[in-house]
Amino acid sequence: MTENILREADNDVTIEGVLSENKLDYKTTAEGKDYISGDILVETSEGNIVPVNFFSFAVKKDGGPNRIYNNLKNVVDNYKSIAKHSRESADKIRITGATLEANEFYNAAGNLISTFRVRSNFINRVTGDFAPKADFAVEVYVQSLTEEVKDDVPTGRYLIKGVVPGYNGRVHLLTFFVENPKAIEYVKQNYSVGDTVKLAGKLSNEIIEVNRTEEMEFGDDIITTFTRIKRELIADKGSKPYDEGDKFSAELIKQAMVERDVDLKTKQEKAMQQASPAGAGFAASDDVPF
Repeated sequence: MTENILREADNDVTIEGVLSENKLDYKTTAEGKDYISGDILVETSEGNIVPVNFFSFAVKKDGGPNRIYNNLKNVVDNYKSIAKHSRESADKIRITGATLEANEFYNAAGNLISTFRVRSNFINRVTGDFAPKADFAVEVYVQSLTEEVKDDVPTGRYLIKGVVPGYNGRVHLLTFFVENPKAIEYVKQNYSVGDTVKLAGKLSNEIIEVNRTEEMEFGDDIITTFTRIKRELIADKGSKPYDEGDKFSAELIKQAMVERDVDLKTKQEKAMQQASPAGAGFAASDDVPF
């Protein structure tokens, strides 16, 4: 490609399920701009609850009312969830026009936490046929191809780590898991680092209950139970590698990765500043994404 602009990847996510919890809320920036932001949690199957992030200002840049904001206002005020109402009365919802992106941040110790999230602006009640799903289809620049290994033992799954170009040249690093043996064999034989491919599959957000045992010298051991979420992108479909003229530019990907590293360094410094005694009183900024 001769263009000097990294094109945005095809990136489509469709979520359909029961509204598990509504975490949208009304907020205002320091400049007095009203907006709605937060997550909608969607139960797509038993044990699989997918969070979807939303954001919208009340007013558009031209000063007119924002249709997306009004739609989210209706969700905040009128939609029923399992958490606040009941499973029987909770709304069945469909989220379209959503995209996958990396969710990267630093903890107080300065360690990078990297996972994925889904963003969207479009949510509606399902009034007709109801088909619960959590599906994605996304173009990926292949960064690495490896077997998954845990505790020095191969799990039988294969990992595709890839770069997904987003809006305005921003890149997202995502990991896709391939489980089907035939699919794994195809990937091994046909995919290479630097290829551009389209992957499709399911979003898995499995809630796992973990027991932690603390041994006591006398009396019963102390058993603490907690839950964690195992979040994965399961790729069960994949295209052949794109032809040369349709591939993402390796050079532009490299440049975008440098910009990502600079951005992450800034985030790390901010996290460390907030964690330090001198920054203990530092007020976090509004969660405005731009």
